[in-house]
Amino acid sequence: MRYRAAPHPEPSGILYDPGHGEPATAELLSVTSITKRFGGVEALAGCTLSVGEGSITGLIGPNGAGKTTLFNVISGLVAADGGQIRLGADRLDGLSSHAIARRGVGRTFQIPRPSDG
Repeated sequence: MRYRAAPHPEPSGILYDPGHGEPATAELLSVTSITKRFGGVEALAGCTLSVGEGSITGLIGPNGAGKTTLFNVISGLVAADGGQIRLGADRLDGLSSHAIARRGVGRTFQIPRPSDG
């Protein structure tokens, strides 16, 4: 599975903003060749993603595509089996979730509940 915001085969530090047709700001978050296995199931296989500073980026895919697993790996809730995660120049992979949260990267959980209305 390979998600990519940049049109280049390797992260270049410059992202393409399809809404404006001009380069966006430098990479803020870079995920490179992330793999994650759960037993015999490979949930992430060489996943690569770049997010530019100040950009709005969406991640879409069918159920079971690995979206939640990717967010769990980025936020440190589960460890990657391979690859790198960078926030600017700092490596995040291998850090605990609270150490990653202290650097400003976190996630929320969807908690379905009936409305009060």
